[in-house]
Amino acid sequence: KAIECYEKSLKIRLEIFGTSHSDIADLYNNLGISYNKKKQYDKAIECHEKSLKIRLEIFGTNHSDVADSYNNLGNSYRDNKQYDKAIECHEKSLKIRLDIFGTDNLDVASLYHNLGFSYRSNKQLDKAIECNEKALKIRLNISGTSHSDVADSYNNLGNSYDDNKQYDNAIECYEKALKIRLDISGANHSIVTDLYNNLGISYNNKKQYDKAIECYEKSLKIRLDIFGISHSKELFGNTNESVGNSNWNLGLLLEYKKELKTALKYYEEAYRIYSKILGESHEDTLKVKNRKKN
Repeated sequence: KAIECYEKSLKIRLEIFGTSHSDIADLYNNLGISYNKKKQYDKAIECHEKSLKIRLEIFGTNHSDVADSYNNLGNSYRDNKQYDKAIECHEKSLKIRLDIFGTDNLDVASLYHNLGFSYRSNKQLDKAIECNEKALKIRLNISGTSHSDVADSYNNLGNSYDDNKQYDNAIECYEKALKIRLDISGANHSIVTDLYNNLGISYNNKKQYDKAIECYEKSLKIRLDIFGISHSKELFGNTNESVGNSNWNLGLLLEYKKELKTALKYYEEAYRIYSKILGESHEDTLKVKNRKKN
């Protein structure tokens, strides 16, 4: 519906204003964001490129709208797994925002976050860590220690540390993020479940299996409390899939610890959820099905 409305509006405005008008650039930008949400990345990229071209013609290179276009184009390239192009766009956007706003600005922090995400996706982990540290520093300076954006930065930094096999640093970041989120949202929140899950992954990577199991169990309990086990995909998207993931993680760890009967219980629950949500032929469903047999 949003795409249909934007396209109708675009057609009318093109007839009135022609192509070189800021309203046209705004509509291409909105269309690009909508296509990206629907995972139609090629169309999203095409729209963001058109928006960028118009904005460059009207505003020149050093304008916040141009920075926004580079940022949105970079996000679509990253989601389309074109990581080098994503990094190039995010770096251009960051340069403009630094020129306009200086370093101590939340928009600049967001750009460091996006650039860090693109570097991480491209396996350039040292650069990802550097960008996430810069985003965190700015957010701490502006927002203080008890803010959701600061928690996000700690989580992102933890992800990069974990990928880089710096598990102690990852655990420290996840614990800081978790403390902030618990203070803000309480325990029964989906982001808290994700943080317990991330902590579990890092403890698992460190071979601290009892702590990993404890974190996965907390994640699963909260997910079940929030979402229940019977919600449909139509209502809640991939919510049940996340419950399946928690069961899968617990099954793997308990199998490793030779607690096979309990592991099988978690595998069966993961299989039940995956087969319902993803279908029998999905790779995750087949993976857990094979594990059950073994």
